Amino acid sequence: MFRGVSLVVGTTFVLVVAANVVGCAKAASPAAYCDEATPCEDPAASCVSSQCVVIGEPDAGLGDSSLPVADAALAAVCGDDVCNAAAGEDCATCPADCGSCCGDGTCDMDLGEACATCPADCGTCCGNDSCESSLNETCDNCTADCGECPLACGNGICEAGEGEDCSTCPADCGSCCGNGTCEAGQGETCSTCPADCGGCCGNGMCETAVGESCSTCPGDCGSCCGNGTCEAALGESCSSCEADCGACCGNGTCETALGEACGTCAADCGSCEPSCGDGMCESGETCATCPGDCGSCCGNGTCEAGFGETCSTCEADCGACCGNGTCDSTLGETCTTCAADCSSLPAPTGLTPTASESVVGQSVTLDWDPACGATTYEVDFYYWKTSTASWQPYFLWTTPDDFKQVWPVVEADFYYRVRAGDGVTFGDWSVSSYFSWANPAP
Repeated sequence: MFRGVSLVVGTTFVLVVAANVVGCAKAASPAAYCDEATPCEDPAASCVSSQCVVIGEPDAGLGDSSLPVADAALAAVCGDDVCNAAAGEDCATCPADCGSCCGDGTCDMDLGEACATCPADCGTCCGNDSCESSLNETCDNCTADCGECPLACGNGICEAGEGEDCSTCPADCGSCCGNGTCEAGQGETCSTCPADCGGCCGNGMCETAVGESCSTCPGDCGSCCGNGTCEAALGESCSSCEADCGACCGNGTCETALGEACGTCAADCGSCEPSCGDGMCESGETCATCPGDCGSCCGNGTCEAGFGETCSTCEADCGACCGNGTCDSTLGETCTTCAADCSSLPAPTGLTPTASESVVGQSVTLDWDPACGATTYEVDFYYWKTSTASWQPYFLWTTPDDFKQVWPVVEADFYYRVRAGDGVTFGDWSVSSYFSWANPAP
């Protein structure tokens, strides 16, 4: 069975339809508007389609006044996008379906319309001859109601037509400083407006009136050091400005931070105790006793043998070894490295056997040190002839080696000497070397 809701204008009845429930309702008389914020005053009424209605039992005294089911389409529901005027819907009772009342050409003050809330119907507020401060009307935005604003510096408007500019009304027009022009007529200077006039320091004038001094602007006023006053507040001290504050050494304070020590400033720090290795050549120390502090003695122009100086250890004082007339092989001197001392083809040295050595064996090897420049050697060999009690030549050999192996045929005393040759000439004979030789027993 279909059950619905019907509304009848006049003596209004509403047929309320819900699942398995049929009820008739009579609208509260007169019909009252309701919504969530505006409940019905009658406690027996309910808010149906934005109207207060009283719902009763089916056919309870309603007789034939209830609408037939076919007329249920007349029921009004606010929010169904249909403005049902027959059900009492209009812009006031159901703006969701009928639209806002503002804009219908009627200024309806009962609905709260006014120039502030609905200027489309009620017109603009400005021009109604009432200066309404509650609507924020002022002489600035509504001269029709509030009149012209009085001219005054400080109203926030830079009125050039009224003679206002940055110099006459900085409150409205802003400061002149910063416009890129140094306007002396407006009182601008390097001190009052450096943005336009530039900084005072560096213009070549020491302007004490603007706080320039040797400490704040040495470029214009010159350095403070040298003015005869030791100004500690400006960082002057004996170390930074001796001209004003005097020398640090001699002020009675041993200032190690300034490098003062007994060796650099005895007046403040006292005399140093000699200490070899402290980097200072002090009293009692010399190049001989403390070369670490005083430096090497070599180089003072005196060849001091007592200090171990020689031509090899201190050529600066003792001269070069080569050229002193001694061919010193311990220093590596040879005829090729030092011809001045070591002549070419010198007499060979280091001959063996020697010192009257007794040699027993089938042969004996004669040996000597190589001579500088030698390519060949002559070996002159002699033996002692007992019958004549004299030395007799045994043999003269030539050999490219610095040794010679000999097989004597008689047991006797021998000596030999050697001289070096270069294929063209021979040098001096060496000192003779004596020895005796015996054939081993069979």
